[in-house]
Amino acid sequence: MAPTKTLTWPLALAYAALSVVSFHLAFAMGWSAFILLFLFGLVGLTTLSSTRKAFYFGLVIGLLIYSPHLSFFWEIFGWMAAALWLVLAFWLGVFLALARSVRLRFGALGLVLIPFLWTGIEYFRSELYYLKFSWLSVGYAFSNAFNLPDIASLGVYGIGFCAMLVVVAVHSWRSVRPFVLCLGLLV
Repeated sequence: MAPTKTLTWPLALAYAALSVVSFHLAFAMGWSAFILLFLFGLVGLTTLSSTRKAFYFGLVIGLLIYSPHLSFFWEIFGWMAAALWLVLAFWLGVFLALARSVRLRFGALGLVLIPFLWTGIEYFRSELYYLKFSWLSVGYAFSNAFNLPDIASLGVYGIGFCAMLVVVAVHSWRSVRPFVLCLGLLV
């Protein structure tokens, strides 16, 4: 069963490009507000026409965002670095596949459940999973934020949860103007 309104390929590619570019801007340039655009693109991709497409989009986005930042793996592990990049990207694919399924199953409530799903997967991959890939979590993008003392008590996972909550609220409004306003307030 497909969502009532699925993404067209150009829009899906635009969401994916938005996610990749904004992730790099958030981490490479220290512009933490861009991490919200990264999450915005991911939530937009949860309306793809199939769970398999959502997983593969997440996998490719994961490879495009994690491998440049973790390029030092190549110097340490050689060609086996690709396997580590793939393991890290796998969790983004799992998130998109599960988030799409949750939205399909629960409708509007599914959108509200996405921040919990995001935080659960981030916590699992960072703390409970054997390899403990805590690198490049969304909360780390806010380490240079001007309001860090105000949000530091939330922790890395709380910041990621709140960021995803803001993005989900924007997606539920079906308008880009409030998102631009939120982004302007954070920058």
